[in-house]
Amino acid sequence: MIGQWGGNVSLEIGDYGLVTTEGAANLPVNDQLAFRAAYSFARHQGYLSDGYDDEKQGGARLKALYTPTEDLTALVTLDFEQEGGRGEGSVVKPAIQPSNPWFGTANPQSNALILNSPLGFLLAPVLTDGFQNNKSFGIGADVEWNLGFATLTFLPAYRDSPTNYRTYTPGFAFGVDEADKQWTSELRLAHRGDKLRWVTGLYYFNEKTHFFLPTYQGLIGSSYGSATPYNTQSYAGFGEMTYEIVNGCA
Repeated sequence: MIGQWGGNVSLEIGDYGLVTTEGAANLPVNDQLAFRAAYSFARHQGYLSDGYDDEKQGGARLKALYTPTEDLTALVTLDFEQEGGRGEGSVVKPAIQPSNPWFGTANPQSNALILNSPLGFLLAPVLTDGFQNNKSFGIGADVEWNLGFATLTFLPAYRDSPTNYRTYTPGFAFGVDEADKQWTSELRLAHRGDKLRWVTGLYYFNEKTHFFLPTYQGLIGSSYGSATPYNTQSYAGFGEMTYEIVNGCA
């Protein structure tokens, strides 16, 4: 908030190497400009015996609020998040070790049970090379201008979300390598009076996606992807008007 200092930090430590922390701070510059920064971080070792079901993520967000006049406000937001580690795992039921329900499928005993089944030659072993490296970066703005008779709002945004991971389920292995970019814009004019309310505007959406999906099941392997990015665009106009003829009933 403009003109107010403040902040908070929290920290949690536990078993499996758990470390979780998050915090935020308000940083006023003057009576027209202020910043707010926030972060989060979480990490723990895998809960399963083969190292899967771990956590490794972090993110940060920065906001800038600028109010040059009483009628004009601009809020700009930047954010970044990354997710790593091995990712989700699985266990075989009935459990190989009944006393250890966290005995992961990538262990040799679990793989032997899968591969020695009647259809084992069609099944892929579960390995310990699973990973995830998923990111998300975004920037957006919310600009509002009071024109007197109505409020003009402009909402531009951009997001880049590359996704890359390999994961296993018993007998099946697959991965994803995807790049996704999105641009959106909305321009809106709205009036809210005692009886008359109306809004009108324009909206634009543009998305480009490029992906590669390798899969493997036993002796059978395949891949699917896009040689060139898929591009989706859409445009829209909207409007609505409401007029209150009679005040609310008792």
